[in-house]
Amino acid sequence: MGVTTEVVLGENEQKLLDTYGLGRGMRLLSLLDAFLLILYVILNSVFFFALFWGPVCGFIGASKYRTGWIRAYVVYFVLRCLMDAVWVILGQFWFIISFFVNCWLLRYVVVFLRLLQSCTDAELDQLRNPATAYNRARPYFVVF
Repeated sequence: MGVTTEVVLGENEQKLLDTYGLGRGMRLLSLLDAFLLILYVILNSVFFFALFWGPVCGFIGASKYRTGWIRAYVVYFVLRCLMDAVWVILGQFWFIISFFVNCWLLRYVVVFLRLLQSCTDAELDQLRNPATAYNRARPYFVVF
């Protein structure tokens, strides 16, 4: 019979852990997005290469916890949603799936942006240089 202790986190610590977890998820999302764009370039058109700036902004913003880069990633997802809507209007109905997935991912990015904007400079420095306290956030990332 072992003794277990429950760690109770304050609201601020929980916010930082959530932000840290979302940042890890955003890095993964941006890498996956870049990979898919490369596939689009290979299989469809070089036009998709023009969108490569979005995943780069997302990865840098999530790695360095910088709101400016994440705002650019929000703009990228808004443009992707608009492009998907145009494709659906033009009769390419399979883009409806991409539209809904991109809208869902846009929500994820906006939540991360709001959490970053609510952090103080000291909290952002703490996120950029995580101590061992954030190691418990490593096994997972937040998915909506």
